[in-house]
Parts: sequence; structure tokens; C-alpha cells
Amino acid sequence: MTHLVSLLIVVALNFACSAKNSGSESSGSSSEHLTLNFKINSNASSMLPGSQAAEEPLPLVFNSVAVSSFYYRPQLGSAQQIGQEDGAFHSDDWSAWRMLPVNANNNREFYLPNGGALNLRRLAVVGDTGIDLFYRDITNRFIEQDGVFRADVTAVSARLGLVNQSRAVCGAFGHNWIGEIIDIGTNILYWQMPCETRFIRSSYDNSILTFPKILFVRRDWFSSPIQLQYNQNNSARLSCFTADIALTAFQVEVLDSLLSSIEDSMFGGWEPGMYQPVCPGAVGSYGHITIVPYKDDVPTIQFSALKVPQVDTLTPDGNLIPNEPSGVSIGQSLNIDVSFDVVPSLFVDWDSFNNSNATSDIILNRGQNGAPYGVSLGFSIVKPAVLEVGGE
Repeated sequence: MTHLVSLLIVVALNFACSAKNSGSESSGSSSEHLTLNFKINSNASSMLPGSQAAEEPLPLVFNSVAVSSFYYRPQLGSAQQIGQEDGAFHSDDWSAWRMLPVNANNNREFYLPNGGALNLRRLAVVGDTGIDLFYRDITNRFIEQDGVFRADVTAVSARLGLVNQSRAVCGAFGHNWIGEIIDIGTNILYWQMPCETRFIRSSYDNSILTFPKILFVRRDWFSSPIQLQYNQNNSARLSCFTADIALTAFQVEVLDSLLSSIEDSMFGGWEPGMYQPVCPGAVGSYGHITIVPYKDDVPTIQFSALKVPQVDTLTPDGNLIPNEPSGVSIGQSLNIDVSFDVVPSLFVDWDSFNNSNATSDIILNRGQNGAPYGVSLGFSIVKPAVLEVGGE
């Protein structure tokens, strides 16, 4: 029971329960019971091959960040899933929670130094009204009928610029970032040519990494990273996707179901079709998705007080002791951290990257976890849930 309770996190959503329209966006929350952070890894844990020297991660600049989580509830039916009311997502198998919708009102540029972190909740609040888009999909109906959400898959996309040793932003090709730069302070960056216009590519498959699309998935579903490639057909829809390693039947089933449900507005403008080992006759552009296992097990995010039944006790002599009154689990402070770890050893040509006048592509190796930019996603329970026996 203690272990179960420790995984149940109460997210205070009283503000959502008081919303006038159960199908509308929730607003006005100041809740910090669930925090979503973008971070630059400050542990300096990456090591140069064959060396014991720690490497310092690079600062990064971000724009157009989008984060969505998906809860696998197969064959429940789209009418019973979460995130259906505004018509942006329809699936019989998945509930979708757009924690930070792409191009949200305040989704502006921000700079993160080594060790820096930004609570993305700041980007989800509409500046002139204070409406909090972070909970837009968590409606009264879902809270009352289900009450919990499990982030089986979390999709993360962002436009990135790498900051070299001259404090020039490299690889933010064609940026037209006109919004406020958050927390840039005295760290003035040089949006200068030609470093800004250099492409950032993966040494693994030559894919462009300026706007990576990453699916973080439960570790018991995907134990190792997988690179997907999808192809576009003549009808401007993405007809199929392939993988760089063989997929199990379960992995194919999960990916087919999820990727065929995601719409353009959910995750950066693409709509995959079904998995095929080879995409015959595919024309048009190619795109890439990286699947990365979560760092941690997935805790249940709890939106209302949960009554936990007490189990009857059987003594060694066979006597039955009736169960105690049901308890209510109350918890708080769950962190979701998306951490980036771009270190010098990831660069195929570190010296060229730091030459702001160079025009060649910037080639990056994958991180130790197989992800571009060494990005990872982990859950941490800051304060565990508490069981109050007999509570209401």
C-alpha cells in the first residue's frame, strides 16, 4: 500500500472544477503541484571517450516549444477520452493532454545557460487574460469520471539554436523570432550570419535537427532508442513510417495507433500513416522521429482525492479482521524534467562549430541515451502522497 500511495500524486485542480463550462479551457491556476521544466544538464556527467574529464554542457536558445502527453486506454472510444472537446484530437485508444500547445500565446524565445531551468508553465499562460493553457485538456468531465492521467508517451518538439564559445547562435536557420526573449538578461547573444544559417544535422542519418521531434515512451514498452523515418505521398499526407531496427508486434501496434491519431496541430505539422518495413512508392519530403525511453517509471498524475480501499486482514489463526475505513490519498509536487546535454564530444567538428564565420553544416553525434542533443525526460516526486485513513 505504501508503494502504491507513493506513486499517486494529487494535482490541485480546484480551479478547474469551478469552471463554468466543463468542455472549456481551464484558467487562472497558480498551482505548482505539477512542474514541467526544460533544463540544461548541470551534472557534467558526460565523459570524453577514453577520458575521465567531465564536459560542460552548452547553453541553448529555444522557440516554438510543444509538449503533449498521451495516455493509452485502448478501445475506450473517442467520446470517453480526454482532449476531445475542441476537436483537435480524436482517438479510440489515446487520451491527449497538450501541456504546452505548439505556438501557445507566450511561447517565446528563451535562453538556458549551463545549469539553467525554465518552468514551461510560464509559457502556457496567456499574457493578457491569465488563462492557463497548461490544463486546457483536463476538463471537469475527465476529472469527475476518471481523475487520473498516466503519461505513457510524451511528445516534445522545440526549435533549437546552439550557442558557441563566441556567444553566437548557430543553426537557428531562418528564424524570425520577434517575441520577447525570456530570462536572457546580460547574456546577449549574437544573431549573426553565417553561423545562424548553418544546418544542424545528425551524424547517424543526416537528418536536420533544428526542430527535432521526440517521443519519450515508457521503459517497459521501449527499452532502447529507435529512429523512425516517415514519408509523404502525393496527397500531402504521410503515408507510412519505417524504423531503423526491427519492432515487436506490440511496438508496431502502439505506434500505429498513436501516430495515426496525431494531427497537424498536435505535433508540428505532420500526420503519419501505418508502419511498414519499407515505404513503397513514397514521394516528397522525409521526416524523422526519435523514440527515447523515459529515465524513470511513469507515476500516475492524480487530479482529485482518491479513495483507497483497505484490505481485510487474515490472522495466522485464520481469523478475519474487517477492513478499516477507506482512506484518501493526498499528494503534491511532481516534477517532469526535460534535460538537454549538448557537450563538446557530441560535435563531429568542435573547432568548426566555434568558428562563427564557418558555413559548413554542424554535425552532431547522438547522446549516450541515443537521443539528439542528449535530451532525456524524467519524473521525480518532490513530495510523496499521504494516506489519510477515514478521510473524505
